[in-house]
Parts: sequence; structure tokens; C-alpha cells
Amino acid sequence: MSRSLNEIEAMALKAARGAGLPWGMAQEAGRAVRWLQSHGLPGVEALAQMLPGEAGAAPADLGGHWQGRLCPLLCGASLCDTAARFARGEGVVMERVLHPLLLLPFAAMAGAQVGRIVVVEWEGAKAACCGARLAVTGPQVYEAGPVMLRCYAVQEAADSRAPGFRGDVEPQAWRMLEGLAARTYAPESAESRRLGAGAGDE
Repeated sequence: MSRSLNEIEAMALKAARGAGLPWGMAQEAGRAVRWLQSHGLPGVEALAQMLPGEAGAAPADLGGHWQGRLCPLLCGASLCDTAARFARGEGVVMERVLHPLLLLPFAAMAGAQVGRIVVVEWEGAKAACCGARLAVTGPQVYEAGPVMLRCYAVQEAADSRAPGFRGDVEPQAWRMLEGLAARTYAPESAESRRLGAGAGDE
């Protein structure tokens, strides 16, 4: 089914909050899912797979080799914070990243910060990202992981595609996000029911 990008971002944010993610991280999740869906990639499905289980951790060391069972959202934020490495021609290897698709929007942001195309690759998949544009190839793009991946900058890449204005989402994944988002809604109280029933009465 087709949804607007605004709907997708809002639902992803609420679902992330409902799953217990901090507000800032939930906002990052919403933006990441929106970016992926604008490029025809299943960001909603990736988030729906990640949220109920283990999200992973942040890298303990931000040198050139990040280790651990890593969260793509936390790694993505750290990648943006250390984007200057790409301007210096340095890359980074990440071990055991879960749901690596969710890392791509952050690689695109990091590339835009330093005016480089950032390539993210793992076995069977390769993506070249910069700003709003993306070129992606390989049969394992939708791999849930954990995977070992590496990120590095290049000057040129294959033809990339610009984002669209809507996203096609898988209905079951959308319902999963709706269920998580529902946890953020305040339960109805007797007082709220009374006020609702009597709205407009004098």
C-alpha cells in the first residue's frame, strides 16, 4: 500500500518511541525510514523487524574498526559525527551490524557533510550514498544481519536515483508499527470519556 512520506516518518517515530527508544533516537529512526522509503527501499519492514528484538549497541571506539553487536541507528549517528574521516580519505569497518539497510540514510548525510559519495558495502550488497541520492546493487541489500560492512568515500559512483514523494509499504510491517505506536497513546480515563461525551454541552 502507498503512504505519504510524512505519514511514514510519523509512524516510524511513534513506533520507535513505543518500542522504548529515546526521543532523539526515535526521530533518527523516523527520518531514516522516510529516506529509505523515498528511494523505494523497505525501511518500514527493516524497522518493524528491528524494534521488537535486540536493537544492538553503539560502538565503544570510534576509530577505524567498530566492534560489537551494533545498532544501525546508533552507528549511523556516530558515522555522521565522525564524517570528517571521509574528507581525509579514511574509512571504517563495522562488525556485526544489525539491519544494515537502516545505516544508509546516515551514510548519505555523512557524505553530504563533506561533499563526498560514501559507499557502504557488505557481502552481496553495495550502496553509494550522498545527500538525497542513492545507487544500490546486490541481492543481499535486505539482509537482516548481523553483517560485517565497510564504509569509504569515492569521488564518483554509478548513476544514482533521486527520491520520490511517496512510499510503498508492506501491510503487515505497517500493522506492526501501528501496534508499537499504540503504546505511546495515553489510556482513556473515566474523566476523558465524560468530557468527550459531554463536549459541546452547556
